[in-house]
Amino acid sequence: MEPVSDDEVAYWDRWNATHRRPEALDQVSLDQSRAVHAAIGRLARTDLRVLDIGCGTGWLVDELLRYGSVTGIDVSRDVIAEARRRTPRATFLSGDVLAGELPSGAFDCIVSLETLPHVSDQGAFMRELRRLVVPGGLIVLAVQNGAVLGKHGRVPDQDPRVRRRWPTPESLRELAGQAGTVVSLRTITPQGDASWRRVFTSKKLRDALGPVGLRWHAHLERIGWGRTLVVEIRADA
Repeated sequence: MEPVSDDEVAYWDRWNATHRRPEALDQVSLDQSRAVHAAIGRLARTDLRVLDIGCGTGWLVDELLRYGSVTGIDVSRDVIAEARRRTPRATFLSGDVLAGELPSGAFDCIVSLETLPHVSDQGAFMRELRRLVVPGGLIVLAVQNGAVLGKHGRVPDQDPRVRRRWPTPESLRELAGQAGTVVSLRTITPQGDASWRRVFTSKKLRDALGPVGLRWHAHLERIGWGRTLVVEIRADA
């Protein structure tokens, strides 16, 4: 397992401050938030101990407080300090979750958005989630869909300071098995802006078609055209 470098910390501080401001979230983040709320909401509890790994600015932590106590952890430093000031009800930690410093079984639910592709050891990351959550606990991950972005998405070149290894649905299912039993795995937010798919995934077309457009995008998500993979995992007892 490679330690997180100072260059990576600086990169993620700037990236989060630029792209994940709580007041200016993009459609991808909003869709991921809805997926997380749908999964946790089914538990119908307000006493959960929730961990948000890769919390960045803490925008999702703010929302998760409705379910109980929340801890956010991220390798970033500056945005974590800002999150502490903005949301004193939550606990924010600056560091690498793979350092193993959090206690075993300390959380009822773990969420993580777009963090898995950037860790040094994805298998170790999944096993750490299993250690941190209680038996039977819920894990919800949203990650970039390599099967879509690699062929149909317009994405910036990889910055040499950070890792980027997007899973496919098949590889994510295999990885998720190291944390527990996969309850569901689906795609959200159809995308094809760098290929012929852009016509079919157009937000303008969806909005113009009204309810029919919403059903059409839901169909594209079901057949795997979403740029985000969402997996729900139940930790094995």
